[in-house]
Amino acid sequence: MELVVAIILSILLCFYIIKFVQVLVKMNRKVLIPNHEADLKAIRVHVEKDVNAPTYASQKMGIIIYTCLLLLILVLFILAVSFKILVTPLYVFIFLPFMNFGNVINLFAVTDEGILVGNRFIAWEHIKSHKFVTIDVNHKFYGYSKEVDEKYELKIQTKGFPAYCIVTTNEMKEKLNNIMDKYAIYNNESKRAGLH
Repeated sequence: MELVVAIILSILLCFYIIKFVQVLVKMNRKVLIPNHEADLKAIRVHVEKDVNAPTYASQKMGIIIYTCLLLLILVLFILAVSFKILVTPLYVFIFLPFMNFGNVINLFAVTDEGILVGNRFIAWEHIKSHKFVTIDVNHKFYGYSKEVDEKYELKIQTKGFPAYCIVTTNEMKEKLNNIMDKYAIYNNESKRAGLH
């Protein structure tokens, strides 16, 4: 049983490493949004602060932290397997940091290939839908920051886990909506079928 758990967790670790490398590669591509300073101030992944520019220099701290986390987990996993400490609770402890380190990289960027959110790249074909939700009194982000109150949360429904960002201006909301309408596969399919 422990061997099966070890194999599953090694596949999971490889998946996280591949996804992280994919984000680093896609960050080097042409970015549609944000393309200037005002765009950076209009988008947030964390409620309290604006996103950083989608460049290696701006994302340096997040990249270093996430790389160190991956290396730590890899070393702990290799030590556990090599010393035959095949205890399932140890594996849960090893992978526990991934639960809270999803947005260590303060990144939101739209490219012609998809969307970069935190440590994730979401290709256009993996997006099922998107919607803007007003951040009102009943919203979970209301009250954290005056810049966020009465603004918008962009919810992106994917084939896997959903992603979100906070949009603080109406101009950015329109820009994002236009790009999502242009590039999202589900919109293009519904337009071809005459449903949109």
